Amino acid sequence: TATDAGSGGIEVVAPTAALAKAHVLSAAPVNSAARLAIVNPSTSTAHAKVEVSGPDGSFSAQGLENIAVEPESVRVVAVPAQVELAQSALHVSSDLPVAASLTVATASDFASVVPAEELSGPAVLPTALAGVPIQLVVTAGPSAANVEVEDFSAQMESLGKVQIAVSAGSSVLVPGSTNRGAAYRIVQPAADSGKVWAGANWRNKNLIASTVVRPAPLTVTAPGVSVR
Repeated sequence: TATDAGSGGIEVVAPTAALAKAHVLSAAPVNSAARLAIVNPSTSTAHAKVEVSGPDGSFSAQGLENIAVEPESVRVVAVPAQVELAQSALHVSSDLPVAASLTVATASDFASVVPAEELSGPAVLPTALAGVPIQLVVTAGPSAANVEVEDFSAQMESLGKVQIAVSAGSSVLVPGSTNRGAAYRIVQPAADSGKVWAGANWRNKNLIASTVVRPAPLTVTAPGVSVR
């Protein structure tokens, strides 16, 4: 585990996804000072492009349509300020396998956004942190997706379920919980859903944080033990 610290705050360096030709970076907490880093470990130049999946659909990010990353190097580019990252996701695609991450900052803090994992099953996240609601952003792939969000109390009692529809190539900011006493929520793709990714962010004035929403483990491997 590593930390990244400086005059703008301190952040635990989140583990990123493995090298791939496509990454989804979702749910940045702010739009300001956004920088996209692409790592190309191969011995050939990688050519990447960025599309934004926002509330109104997908579009190419101006100035990020063709990013050349030299062999065995890192390329850092600024994301246009008009991109509404807090309610969107960046689709980074490349002709060669690369790693990618996004950094955003406020006057006194910064946060890193790493590639999301396709939501293949239920994931669990708290409804709030230090009294401030946590925002959940879900992003659909080439086809429309449906996501079920269910709130629970601290006593594991269900407080209600809603279904969120996400148009193809777009992102949706899931409404915060309206259930009093909600401690956490479970989000999962519906049975008829297309591919979907999820990210969560938190902001308390100039303090920000971001995290990937990963499916919760449903099985546990235990040693084989026999009783005699």
